[in-house]
Amino acid sequence: MSASPLSRLKDPSLLKTDGFINGQWLKAPTAGGSAPSRFDVLDPAAGEKLADVANLGATDAEAAIAAANAAWPAWKAKTAKERSIILR
Repeated sequence: MSASPLSRLKDPSLLKTDGFINGQWLKAPTAGGSAPSRFDVLDPAAGEKLADVANLGATDAEAAIAAANAAWPAWKAKTAKERSIILR
């Protein structure tokens, strides 16, 4: 059995498992005071669990789409060099 790809991360703190929408980290919703709703992400090659991530719903998906649409005009106006600097 090989080590998980996540064990090879140089900085494991960079792995985020909550949702990121419009500049905000969102935790999964809870149902009636229970633990937040999350689901497993599996390595397709080995079937091993890599992480569990927030199980966000339709309202969150709509908010993410709206935020992406609002950000698109400013992003597409940037040059490739400007975008590469932001992404580093």
